[in-house]
Amino acid sequence: MASSFELVSQVFNGTISTHTSIPGVPSPPEPSLATAYIGLDMEKMSFREDSHIIVNMQQYNITAETQTSKVFDAATKRFTTYAATTTTGPAPSTQHSCLFYEFPDLAAPADVRKCIEEAASVVKPTGSESGFQTFEFRMPFDMQGTHSTVSEVIYTDASFIVKKIVADVNITSPVNSTSHTEMVDMSSKAGAPDSSLFKIPQEWGTCKETTMPAMPTPESATLQALLRCLGMGPRQSPIVV
Repeated sequence: MASSFELVSQVFNGTISTHTSIPGVPSPPEPSLATAYIGLDMEKMSFREDSHIIVNMQQYNITAETQTSKVFDAATKRFTTYAATTTTGPAPSTQHSCLFYEFPDLAAPADVRKCIEEAASVVKPTGSESGFQTFEFRMPFDMQGTHSTVSEVIYTDASFIVKKIVADVNITSPVNSTSHTEMVDMSSKAGAPDSSLFKIPQEWGTCKETTMPAMPTPESATLQALLRCLGMGPRQSPIVV
């Protein structure tokens, strides 16, 4: 078993399963399609995450399809998010948005990589399961009247290629709720994805610049270290991926 966590270039292209529970509220229907893609290039410090989810609500004759993407590129000092939702049924609609955040104080990609590698190295394995080593991250958040705790367990092989991610979110205010999400790709592989995946597609349209909402310094020491790697001040919001 490894002595600490390592981030390496890789491609993850798997499935998502999720369950949300709110007391007194019926559980939402399970998606008919739910996929996740994660591409990481540690040399260039580029990251992309995509999700594609389709939910059929047959009792209402409604189908909702949502596609989301996140792209971080250290060379351009920019983090871009895209979301598109199409709803069919009695009141069809289509919505999409593209936003980006600038990191003007971000260091050169090589320096960012070294900083993130040092931050990740303090995370120790919590055990092993089915031949994979496990690493757990716990992140409490208090923001704008909402208190929540995120617990994430990452399963990797001996080369730190991610095979499974399990995330549990517990919100205690203003409304109690829990969610359990699993992303699985047992065929994930080492190596950076094609560099074109980190280019912003024209079909996303015009992306608008926005700013991070202010928030207190996160309690997680690992998260604080990652924020410093991104050149972010103590009152700027973290990016959760």
